[in-house]
Amino acid sequence: MARTDYAANGGSGTAIGTTGPASLADGDNSTSWRIPEQNGVVYQCSQVTIGEIKDGTSNTYLVGERYLNPDQYFTGRDPADDQSLHIGHDQDTIRWAYYSTDPTTAAYYQPMQDRPGTGYTYKFGSAHPGGWNCAFCDGSVRTISYSIDLRIHSLLANRKDGQPIDSSQF
Repeated sequence: MARTDYAANGGSGTAIGTTGPASLADGDNSTSWRIPEQNGVVYQCSQVTIGEIKDGTSNTYLVGERYLNPDQYFTGRDPADDQSLHIGHDQDTIRWAYYSTDPTTAAYYQPMQDRPGTGYTYKFGSAHPGGWNCAFCDGSVRTISYSIDLRIHSLLANRKDGQPIDSSQF
């Protein structure tokens, strides 16, 4: 199956997951299995337009490299890398940037370089030593430091928070 090292921006909320519909008919007729609208660009059943990116396309993540456990690069045993890139809304294809002052919670969302023996399913990151690459909604690609302030990171993931961001902050 095809895998990818990239994940879409699910927003600045905590990771949200749900199972899909039980049948095609349930998928067509039911909204009980769908998650509510998120503040990222890609989420289950999303149809975000450029006009809905209120913070500006140059200040909003679209797709970024994702953290992976190097021990599982080729095995498919990492829960963050056990599905195809075509799976849809899943921790394999979406990442989040939640801001928390609680160090335990923050550890799940702070971007980091891939480390053997360590698995995280919600983080952006990469194998690169200096940072991870991210495509913004304007088409630009930037390298983001692993030490980015988690509050700034979460603002860049939220397409409509109204908070101004100076690019020197990341």
